[in-house]
Amino acid sequence: MEVIGRWKGAYTYLRPARFAEGRGSCTFTLVVDHQEGLEFDGFVHDEVAQGGHPYRGHIEGRLASGGQIIFSKDMPCGAVMPDGTFDPDTGSRYRIHYRGVWDGVDTFRGTWNIRFGFISAGRRLYVRMPSSGTWHMGRSDYAAGP
Repeated sequence: MEVIGRWKGAYTYLRPARFAEGRGSCTFTLVVDHQEGLEFDGFVHDEVAQGGHPYRGHIEGRLASGGQIIFSKDMPCGAVMPDGTFDPDTGSRYRIHYRGVWDGVDTFRGTWNIRFGFISAGRRLYVRMPSSGTWHMGRSDYAAGP
């Protein structure tokens, strides 16, 4: 199966009031711009107005037997700099893990999770609490642009 192209989807938190400040779901655009065999990579943009991350993330993953898709989304962690500006590219990232299944027609559906960990942003260290939810995405078109 070829997954190159633009995909539109949404993710939902299992506990929206606790982890997403009351927001139920957030839409995203995922673009796969490279695929070699079963492995692929690209980038993703969340819808900021729905509480999504304001910066572009990197995705990489693979297709598996039975119509499965497994990929990770690495999102940048920014930092407030000494002059008060926000630097989104401090080099720190946090990883979100996705697993899903192709429905045989036009959509992948599955679950996502963020594991417990620590995030370094500038001179600060944050605890990343685990969270999880569901997601789905369908092919939007075959263009590989943002």
